[in-house]
Amino acid sequence: MANLNETATWETGIYQWETSDPVQGGPNGIDNKPTRQLANRTLWLKNEIAKAVQSIGQNKNEAAQLYALKTTSLTAGAGLTGGGVFRDNMTLALGTPGTCSGSTTNWAGSDTHTHQLADASPTVAGVAKLINNLTTDDANSALSAAMGKKLAEQSVVYQSWATEQIAGKANKSSTRAGYGITDASEVAVLTGQLNHGGTIPLPPGYREDQCKWLVSMAEDDPNHTSWDISEGGLSKHYYYRCYTSGRTVTAQVYHGSSDQNPNSNRQGWLPGKVNYICIGVK
Repeated sequence: MANLNETATWETGIYQWETSDPVQGGPNGIDNKPTRQLANRTLWLKNEIAKAVQSIGQNKNEAAQLYALKTTSLTAGAGLTGGGVFRDNMTLALGTPGTCSGSTTNWAGSDTHTHQLADASPTVAGVAKLINNLTTDDANSALSAAMGKKLAEQSVVYQSWATEQIAGKANKSSTRAGYGITDASEVAVLTGQLNHGGTIPLPPGYREDQCKWLVSMAEDDPNHTSWDISEGGLSKHYYYRCYTSGRTVTAQVYHGSSDQNPNSNRQGWLPGKVNYICIGVK
């Protein structure tokens, strides 16, 4: 005796024996066909129920895990607000920041935070203290608007003054063009001191016709000659002369004296010393 071979198949129908069907056994016999179809359905149902039971177990585990997640709480960290458990709607937000200044640090509290701001310097952008005066030399501070306005007003005053001064000096004798100096000119300047009778030197590489010079008295009596005034009446007791003839310097002082000795060195013209400036243009 053998068992029927079962196949896990859902049969669409169960065969009904007909009165004309012969009696026939065996795996493919007509008498075993309805029984085999029912056995196939039974095996199919058994397998599907096993799958459903397994799925229910998995769903149960997943449901337990999801439930555990829903009851897990989330706490807002420093500087944040909000929080709660996952089964509820939650909102996490950045706490309202505190007011920052030049003295604040990088800090976070229960529901707020601050930042450290860099100090400004000539090479670093940052926060600078305002100075409301024009006397400090602090390179890391900034002038206030009031001091900026004061500087602007002073600038207008100085500009006006400078314009007036330039306007008063702008004539042919005191401008560069008046002396034949252009932007392309080469200019050399020579300065020094000379004694009476000396010759003004020229800048190296310049001719006399390319130069102008000026002298002023440096010392009217370099030897500090003593002298006595004439008290016998009105007379010139002191005067000097300072000029050039060509490049030759005249620098003398006159000492009037009561000494009537014609050979006295304290009477008449005495040699002096001049400052000179020589400007060459070519």
